Order: sequence, then structure tokens, then C-alpha cells
Amino acid sequence: MSDEDGLICGFRVGPDGAARPAAVEDAVDPQIAGEWTWLHFDVNGSHTSDWLKSTLKFDDALIDALTSEGARPRATVMSTGTLVVLRGVNLHPHSDPSDMISVRLWVQPNRIISTRFRRLLSVQAMR
Repeated sequence: MSDEDGLICGFRVGPDGAARPAAVEDAVDPQIAGEWTWLHFDVNGSHTSDWLKSTLKFDDALIDALTSEGARPRATVMSTGTLVVLRGVNLHPHSDPSDMISVRLWVQPNRIISTRFRRLLSVQAMR
């Protein structure tokens, strides 16, 4: 999967907090002792949903939650992870701060998959 297909960034984070770049393949088998993987996707990418389903074997309900545009903030604990939907203030220049921007996260002990429709400056700052 390439950037134009939806992957924005990826990181492997070691036990010491140091991060190094990660590829989509790192999310498939993130079982390195003490490390966790974060991959961040643009839902507008043409293959993001297909990749989540075919490669990570996410079910349709989880894919829908990660890729639906009108998601409300929430946290849902499931047997294999936790879905978190957050909204952030729109801090883009000349934008209305009340125009909230959402980010969706699938959180597991050793992997985080996040998705977005629009760029959220707080995620960019974290990168």
C-alpha cells in the first residue's frame, strides 16, 4: 500500500519510547517484545477499507466505524480491542474552530490503527 492509497504515516515504538518508521506490513504481525505499532490512514485513500478487511481481517462493523464520516465521539470496548472516536478543534488558519475534525482509533495492546477524513493538526504535531 502506498501513500496515495491511504497510508499517511506509520511508527514502531520501542520500550524506551523511541520511534522509527513503520510500513503497513508491520501492523500485520506487530509481535516484537515491548514494541507497539501505530499506522495512520486517510480514509479517502482508494484501498484503505479493502486493506483493513483483507490484510488485518477486520470485520465489516469495525471497518464501518473506522471509515464512516459522521461518527460521534465514543469509546467501545470489544473482545479484541477498543474503538475510540475523538473530535478535535479545527485549528487550520481561517477555519471555524467549531468545525470539529474527527479521528478514529482501533487500540490493541501492541497496535494502534487510526483513520481520518481531514487533517487534524494535533495528530500532525504528534507525528
